[in-house]
Amino acid sequence: MIVLTDEQLNAIQQSGDSQVRLTDPETHRQFVLVKAAVFDRLQEIYDDSPWTDDERELLAWDAGKIIGWEEMDEYDRYSEET
Repeated sequence: MIVLTDEQLNAIQQSGDSQVRLTDPETHRQFVLVKAAVFDRLQEIYDDSPWTDDERELLAWDAGKIIGWEEMDEYDRYSEET
């Protein structure tokens, strides 16, 4: 567990219900500090599991439609194994 500094506590109090952005002074990477309840809700709705074959295929179809490949009937007749 990390204990917050007075500066961090003041930033949290001033932000109200908003997040607080933190910057690593050495790397300049930014982090976001959120309340535990907000983090817990995000974890409940966020699925970071690997995509299934069906999900990947659907994404490929959607991408193809965007670039005008809606009429790919000939391509669809090819076996995925070849």
